[in-house]
Amino acid sequence: MKTPFMAYIALVVLVGCLKSEDPQSIILSQTELEQQRIDMQAATLDECPFGGTTIRTYVDANEDFLLDEDEQILQTSSVCSGANGQDGQDGEDGADGVSGVDGVDGTNGTNGVDGVNGQDGFSPYGIVFNILTSAPSCPSGGITLTFALDVNRNNVLDAGDQQTTSAEICNGQDGEDGEDGEDNEPTPPAEVSCKVDVRQPSIWKDGYIVDVEMIYHGPNHVGWMASFSLPKNHVVVNSWNGAFSATSGSIAVSSYSYNQNLVDGISVSFGFQVQRPGNTEVFWDGDGFKLNGVTCTSI
Repeated sequence: MKTPFMAYIALVVLVGCLKSEDPQSIILSQTELEQQRIDMQAATLDECPFGGTTIRTYVDANEDFLLDEDEQILQTSSVCSGANGQDGQDGEDGADGVSGVDGVDGTNGTNGVDGVNGQDGFSPYGIVFNILTSAPSCPSGGITLTFALDVNRNNVLDAGDQQTTSAEICNGQDGEDGEDGEDNEPTPPAEVSCKVDVRQPSIWKDGYIVDVEMIYHGPNHVGWMASFSLPKNHVVVNSWNGAFSATSGSIAVSSYSYNQNLVDGISVSFGFQVQRPGNTEVFWDGDGFKLNGVTCTSI
């Protein structure tokens, strides 16, 4: 417990440090000295324009540590804040921070409406043909070609069109008549003949193989066709070095591009396989063979 003397010294010190509204001395009893309390609240703007604290010393008669309305206030003082000083100068800018991660791309917007089609451009060049029946530069006639930019787009060479160039294409002059030719006797057609060698290198009960060698005599000729007839019920089932028009009966065999050229004395060959009835031994031996319509002699 504080002594009356020490409490009195504390009160004197407190009263001396604070600006008091009541400078008169206050005489307290021993009990009142022991019941002294301090209450602090925010100061009003009238008390402290820039803010501060109001300090009140009081006697807490009921010792509830609260300042009640009927309790004696010994002294009221205010501790006020001073006015704000002038702002200091701005500091230097700090270093830039690290760039953040790029955000996700937004959704594409809706396509805009198509614009109106523009006007058609000029035709690059118009070409006008004029027939020349006779001119100093073209005695035998010809044509004049005029190239122009069709400004009004009417496909006609008008006065307002921009002509770029013009050229003449002349007909050639008639040549002189040639001399009359001499009468010649007609040349008789060259004689054509052929020989044929027909062989059966393989024969069996219901078929046989035929090799045909043709020897041509006559003028040079491109393309050949051999013709012949097979016995009844004989059928060609395979062939080589010639194009067959049929497989039985009357047959024509034509040349291919690689064996079509005929010169005097040349030998050309082709062949085929025949199927026949099994109860006959008849086979074709070259009878009635023709080359380009000429009957060939058998070798």
